[in-house]
Amino acid sequence: MKKYNFKRYFFLFSYVFIFSISIVITTIVLHEMGHYYTGKTIGCRDIKIFLFDESNQATYTQMNCKDFSPILMLSGFFFIIPFAIYLAYLKYFPERHFSLIIIGFNFLISSLDIMVFTNIYLISLFLNLLGFIIIILGETLLIDKIIYLSRKGEKYDFGTTTSGL
Repeated sequence: MKKYNFKRYFFLFSYVFIFSISIVITTIVLHEMGHYYTGKTIGCRDIKIFLFDESNQATYTQMNCKDFSPILMLSGFFFIIPFAIYLAYLKYFPERHFSLIIIGFNFLISSLDIMVFTNIYLISLFLNLLGFIIIILGETLLIDKIIYLSRKGEKYDFGTTTSGL
């Protein structure tokens, strides 16, 4: 029977968990920055970003605008896409799969913005489901690639690799 290296799997789990939390926090900040910069561009005033509002336990951007624009609501979603695409091009690193986690989480947090101007619950539900599927796919591919490197005999030191995957 094959012997499992629990220490290695514990470090793998810790690595993926810590970086996933970091990716989620970064995605939230970038999302709200997208609203902020778009609001500034279209002439909104008194713009404030709340990364955690204790009164309603939410993250949001507050601003005073003359006209409501759907572009303002979608700007958080589109602001994140270039960062996710950049990560996807790290083709020699398993961390490129974090791009899927970013895009999946982007769908999750943007579904609330889309609900504001469509009021269609089914769209929000679909985007949440799509986001969860993409996150699960990204996490699975990331873990699979790191385990593959480990089984192949290459030393993966969580951040650098010489493999041409």
